[in-house]
Amino acid sequence: MLEQPNKIKPGSHPENRGKNMAIQFNNFAGGYSTDNYTSSPLSRQNPILLLGTGLKQIPQFENNRPIPNTVERTQIEVYYSGLGTVKLSLPAGYKLPSIDDLSSIELLSPEAFINSRNQQIYLRAQGVKANAK
Repeated sequence: MLEQPNKIKPGSHPENRGKNMAIQFNNFAGGYSTDNYTSSPLSRQNPILLLGTGLKQIPQFENNRPIPNTVERTQIEVYYSGLGTVKLSLPAGYKLPSIDDLSSIELLSPEAFINSRNQQIYLRAQGVKANAK
């Protein structure tokens, strides 16, 4: 009979014990929701708008193929200090208001979807506005 090698659970390695290795997402409702957003670390700070390439139009898909000349949503990147960049989905016909690149913004009606398998946060909002200075 072959012996099974000892398996170490992720994060339980002796060198990693007691260290905060990553943000853990637990007990989130399925799908996009306001509760997921307010329970996430993203709700604790205002993001920085990264205009870079501007608004990106995301087409509708059918049978895993994009449908020509359609727009399901628009997308822009935002930066959260200490957490990195997140792609923010906005409604299909959204027009970005006049906001300077690298400005602190507020999300209008934000919702989040937390994928606990791969520890990803997906973010959407009805719009953005510049924070009052």
